Amino acid sequence: MSEIVEMEKIAAKQIKNTFLEIEEIKFLNNYSENKITGFTIVDVQVTTIYGKKSNFDISMSLNNNTNDKYSGSGENPKLQEGRTEGRVKIFYSNGNQEES
Repeated sequence: MSEIVEMEKIAAKQIKNTFLEIEEIKFLNNYSENKITGFTIVDVQVTTIYGKKSNFDISMSLNNNTNDKYSGSGENPKLQEGRTEGRVKIFYSNGNQEES
């Protein structure tokens, strides 16, 4: 598994632990890397069970492997805070997908 997908899996858990009623998480192929901090920034599209979509970027790092809440980078997405208990469709940047 590539490091990017490994970081995406961690980020997906963090998003799921932060926002209510998430149905789908898509990691887009728009990445940038901050070599000083060691973080990789990726664009993400999150869809709720009501069809509401929110696009935002997140900072990911293999050193940040906690499944705690998403702490964000930049403007917070317009999603309701809480925890999604149900299964979420996750689309990784390498084309793979799973439900978690």
